[in-house]
Amino acid sequence: MCVAIGKLPVAAIGIAGYGLLMGLALFAKRSRCASLMVVLGALCGMGFALRLTYIEKYVLFTWCIFCLTSQIVIALILLISLWLAVRVWRQPAICK
Repeated sequence: MCVAIGKLPVAAIGIAGYGLLMGLALFAKRSRCASLMVVLGALCGMGFALRLTYIEKYVLFTWCIFCLTSQIVIALILLISLWLAVRVWRQPAICK
C-alpha cells in the first residue's frame, strides 16, 4: 500500500521537494531571490512534514521512523536556509 495525494505518491512529492531545494540552494549564496525561494520552499516542506506528523499522531496512532527523520532533516534545512538568507540579505547588492 502506498500513501498518495491524488495519484502522486507522498514519497515522490518529498523526493521532488528535496531535489528542488537542492537545486535552489546551489544559487542561494549568490542570489537574494534564490535564497528567499529556498526559505519559502523549506517552509512549505516543513508545513507538509508537520501535516504528516499530525496524521501519524492523531489519525494513525503510530510513528514512522522515516517520517520523523524527514521532519528533522527539513527542520535543519529550514534553519540553515534562514541563516544563509540573513547572510545574503545583509551583503550589499551587486549591480552589474
